[in-house]
Amino acid sequence: MKDLKGKLVLLTGASSGLGPHLARRLDEEGCRFILSARRREELDRVAAELREARVVAADLSQRGEAERLAEAAGPVDVLIANAGVPASGRLTDFQGGSAIYSETTMATNGALHEPLLDMMALRR
Repeated sequence: MKDLKGKLVLLTGASSGLGPHLARRLDEEGCRFILSARRREELDRVAAELREARVVAADLSQRGEAERLAEAAGPVDVLIANAGVPASGRLTDFQGGSAIYSETTMATNGALHEPLLDMMALRR
């Protein structure tokens, strides 16, 4: 893996699914973290397992939350846009099928890109 020691990682969707696994693996590489997801309690549990982590609870499906998160995070080296959209059941059972689910997930994660691009450029 490329040398990531000391890099500041903003990891969305950090409280469940792949999020905690990604955080633990990158922690082994010496990364520092800003962890974000909707559930603060679960974020705190993940953060407690890491060497250096700050928690910013945010629901990226809500208007203005991506901008608030970007402002709270400040300049970062790495963005892992891992936020998911809560759902249960078979993907084919959702109204509109997988296309609408995929579009919603992409919009949720894509909302972070614009506000964070300038912040990431500041780190260079």
